[in-house]
Amino acid sequence: MTEARAKVVRYKLRKHPDADALSIADIEGSAWQVVSRTADFAPEGTAIYLPVDTVVPETPEFEFLRERHFRIKAIRLRGVYSYGLLIPNKENLPVGEDVTDRLGIKKYEPPTPIDMTGEVVSPSEVDWICIYTDIERYENFPDVFKDQEEVVVTEKIHGSNLRVSKNGHNLFVGGHRWMWKESEKNLYWKAISRNGFDKILLEKLPDKMVLFGEVYGKKVQKLQYGSDTQRIVFYDAFQDGRYLNWDEFMELMKGIGLAENIVPIIYRGGYELAMIKNLATGNTLLGGDHHKEGVVVKPIIGRVDAQLGRVTLKFINPAYETSKERTDFH
Repeated sequence: MTEARAKVVRYKLRKHPDADALSIADIEGSAWQVVSRTADFAPEGTAIYLPVDTVVPETPEFEFLRERHFRIKAIRLRGVYSYGLLIPNKENLPVGEDVTDRLGIKKYEPPTPIDMTGEVVSPSEVDWICIYTDIERYENFPDVFKDQEEVVVTEKIHGSNLRVSKNGHNLFVGGHRWMWKESEKNLYWKAISRNGFDKILLEKLPDKMVLFGEVYGKKVQKLQYGSDTQRIVFYDAFQDGRYLNWDEFMELMKGIGLAENIVPIIYRGGYELAMIKNLATGNTLLGGDHHKEGVVVKPIIGRVDAQLGRVTLKFINPAYETSKERTDFH
């Protein structure tokens, strides 16, 4: 599950390249960095780390965040990206201690647009349709991929998570958490029908195979990829208790006739960290003159890590993350 907890961490400061009053704190055991006031911290030690996309209480300690509605965001300070907030560990709490509840920290939850709601299908009717893997950020698990492990890198699309499956003559369509009854007002059903996928999937998708994709374009998120309507790209599939390996997924999509509706594939080959970080930057390959949101990296042959779970990570484009174009609807 995506990390949104405030914890005591060990850090080490290094010099900011363009500001004597600022330092860059590297968080031990991760790839996160936070730009902080040099005077507030020893050269190394322990502190409390508040990650991006958490919300702090409206107290005097956090008054400086009022203009940001008390939400912790990624920012750029004097040319250096900063992810989260570091505050002094005044009580000398031990490393690893979770202080989320003690400090009143909450996970940021965006409001849900009205066309991403509707009448819910009872979970008992669709008990084979799982919620998609909550993809963790590379920074939380920097060592999970082995050097030169064969991976596929796809563009992370700035849209809304789609789940679709069928059983017999019934098609089931939903978003990140809920499956919705068919409605011309519902975003997901509109996208499926307008793109003609409902007939294709009813005819060719194997029973109880779950396809995962992204609805993107007009009225979905701020980045609309030059589209004047809602479009869909798919990126994963699940059946009989497991996710398909990448080549199995590609064969499935070819068999269904939707091979042209897969997320942009940027790279396939050996895992190289610096290269993949670079692939996460730049403009989208999907259309429209704007940044990529980032990339998703998964092994060609799926595997499970004891801490992470299913091995799949996302690398977010720093230019996107610190822009006003960022929104977070599922």
